[in-house]
Amino acid sequence: MAKASGKPKKKSAKKASKKTAKKSTRRAGGTSRGGASVKASTPGGTFKAPAGGMKIRMYRQGFGDCYLIAFGGENGAQTYVMIDMGVVYAAPGKPATMKSIASSIHAATGGHVDVLVITHEHYDHVCGFKFAEQELRRISFGRVWLAWTQDPKDSLAKSLHEEYGQQLKALRAAAVKLKAAADDEGCDRLRRFLSFDGELTASKGLGAKEDFSPTTKEAMTIGVGLAASTEYFKPGRVIDDVIEGVRVYVMGPPYSKEKLKETEPEKNEAYLAERAALAGFIGALSDGNAETLRPIDKAYAIDEKAAGTHEFFAREYFGNSAKNADERAKRYDWRRIDASWLRAGGSLALQMQNATNNTSLVLAFEHVRSGKVLLFAGDAQPGNWRSWKDVKFNVAESAIDRDADCVVTSDDLLAATVVYKVGHHGSHNGTMKGEGLEKMTSRDLVALLSTDKEQAEKSGWDKIPKPELVERLMQRTQGRVLSADHEAKAPDKNRPASQASSQKAWKAWVDRVSEPEGVLCYDVEV
Repeated sequence: MAKASGKPKKKSAKKASKKTAKKSTRRAGGTSRGGASVKASTPGGTFKAPAGGMKIRMYRQGFGDCYLIAFGGENGAQTYVMIDMGVVYAAPGKPATMKSIASSIHAATGGHVDVLVITHEHYDHVCGFKFAEQELRRISFGRVWLAWTQDPKDSLAKSLHEEYGQQLKALRAAAVKLKAAADDEGCDRLRRFLSFDGELTASKGLGAKEDFSPTTKEAMTIGVGLAASTEYFKPGRVIDDVIEGVRVYVMGPPYSKEKLKETEPEKNEAYLAERAALAGFIGALSDGNAETLRPIDKAYAIDEKAAGTHEFFAREYFGNSAKNADERAKRYDWRRIDASWLRAGGSLALQMQNATNNTSLVLAFEHVRSGKVLLFAGDAQPGNWRSWKDVKFNVAESAIDRDADCVVTSDDLLAATVVYKVGHHGSHNGTMKGEGLEKMTSRDLVALLSTDKEQAEKSGWDKIPKPELVERLMQRTQGRVLSADHEAKAPDKNRPASQASSQKAWKAWVDRVSEPEGVLCYDVEV
C-alpha cells in the first residue's frame, strides 16, 4: 500500500456533485515522524482548540454519532476531523436535526473540514449525509477515511458485501412473508432491524422490493463523495502526516472474516449452533425455496392453498368463521405455525447488525507532545476489540511507548486514553471490560456516550445503555461521562458526581465543558 499523502486534491462543491469529478483513492497510512513536518493552516471558525491543544464537539442528536475534533497547531491554526453523521431511525425530526448539525459544522470550521471519518455503514452513523446533503456541500472536505471493508478492490471486502446482500435479501423476503401471514409482531421486529440498512417506505404496500429504500447505502455514497481524496485503512497503520503534532493509529477492524463475526463477549455452544442453523434460513429465503425448512415432511402435509378450500381447515385453522379480525386472532391464529420459522429472521438480523458494527474503523489519536490519546471506537464489538492485542505500531519515539522499544501496542494506547467514545452507544457488547475499559487507567479519563434511552426503547433495545456499564464508566472517569440523551443534564459545578475525587477536581472538569448551542452539542477541551 502506498503512503497517505498530506496534500489531497481539491474540488469544488459543484464539481463534487458531477459523476465525472475526479477523485484520488489511496489504501495507505503514513510513517512515523510524529507530524513534525505538518503544519495546520486553516484559520478555523467559531470552534477552535488552543494552540497545541485539542477540543471535541459532541453533537447531541440522540442515539447516533457525530463528532467534530479541532486540533490546534503551534501557531493557532486549526485542523478539523469530523466523525460520522447519523441518528437512529426512531429519532423524531431527523432531517431538521441533521441540517442544523451541518450548519453548525460549517460555522464551527469556517467551511473546511480536513478529514471526514465514516466508521461503518449503519443508518445511525451516516443518514445525516443524505438528509443534509445540500448543507454539507457548502463545506470543503479534504479527504475521507474508511475501513478496508469499504474498499471495492479488496477481495475479502467484496466477499463480505456479497454475503451481506444475500442475508439482506432473505430478511426482506421474511418480512414480506410475515406480513402476508398477518404476523405483525414478527414483521415489525424485522422492520426495526432493517431500519439499520434503510427505511421502509410507509407510502407503499409491504411486498414490493422497492419498499426497502437503500437509504444507508445512498447516504454512505454521498458521504464518501464529499471529499476529494478517499483512503482505506487496515489495522497497524500510523498516520502522522495529516494533523500537526498528532499521530493517528488504526486499530481496527481486523482483517479477518471470523473475527468480524465475533459479536458476543462470551462464546458458547448455543450461540455457535444458532449461527449454523441460520445458514439454512438464509439459503431457503434467498432463493425463494423454503422446502428445506419444513417442520413436517411434505408427504404428511397439505398444501396451504388446498387447505383453504377444505371446510375443516377453513373453519378451524384459517378461522374463516370468525366474526371479525379480533376473534380470529384470539381463537385461531395461535394454531398456525406455517410462518413461525420466519421469526428466525430476528436472530439473523441481529447477527448482521452486530457484524456490521464490528467493521467499525477504530482510530486512536495521540497528541505527541502530551501523550494524551483520544479513542474513537465506533460501534466495535468483541471481535474487533480482541484483535487489537495482535496489532503493533512501529514508531520511532513516543511518550506512550512504555517499554521504550519503538513499538506502540493497544495496551499503551488504552493506558494513555483520556477521552473514550463509548462503543456502540453503551451496549453489552460494545465495550470490553478486561480487554478494554479496565486498561484505561488515566486519571483524566472522560467518556462520551452517544445514546438516548427513549429512542433506544422505541427501537426495541430496552437495555441500551447497559446500566452496569454506565455505572462502571462513572467510576472509572470519576463522574466525567457526557451523554447525548436529552434527558441528561450538563455537569453542574455545585453538584459533583458521587464518584468525583474532590470538589476542586470536579470544578476543573466542569470548566472544560460548555454548551455553545444549547442542547445541540457539548464542547470539551482536552
